[in-house]
Amino acid sequence: DGEIVELGEPRSFDTVPLGTATLPAADKGLLLAFQQQTARLQRAVMGAVQTVSEAQNQLRLLRQALDQSPAAPAGLRDTVAAVDLRLLDLQETLSGDRTVAGRSEPTRPSITNRVQEIVSGHWQSTSAPTSTHRRNYDIAAAEFGAWLPRLRELVEGDLRRLLERAEAAGVPWTPGRVPRWEP
Repeated sequence: DGEIVELGEPRSFDTVPLGTATLPAADKGLLLAFQQQTARLQRAVMGAVQTVSEAQNQLRLLRQALDQSPAAPAGLRDTVAAVDLRLLDLQETLSGDRTVAGRSEPTRPSITNRVQEIVSGHWQSTSAPTSTHRRNYDIAAAEFGAWLPRLRELVEGDLRRLLERAEAAGVPWTPGRVPRWEP
């Protein structure tokens, strides 16, 4: 009836593994450290995937708003196209070439592929990470570290300036912009 009722008092307890692991890790602390390290990378990569998706949506909606605003400067449409192409290039590095993969052709592993391979192949295991897991981490971390500043520059710089130009030109409102209004 919408009331919270305590069923008992809190108790502390210790947990121990059952000891049924086929290949248990020699150092569980190192295993946990690798899992936490991978979790931090996965969090950042998945956040970047969502950031790319949101930026693509903003550009799609801005393109539609420009179509409804014939008085908008022509250069604005060209800038939207240029930013969109750069964003597609960034997305390909992050998530892979969907066009080639869609034709069942082999593609180079993307940053996201490498991180997901570590997660799906290791997190459900009690054994130490394999050299392949560690190598995938090293490659993904290095590529992502070089890639992320390019995304930050595009989203926080170029896209932000593009949206400001659209607002100044009186283009219909799109997400990511705070409208200017004076009575």
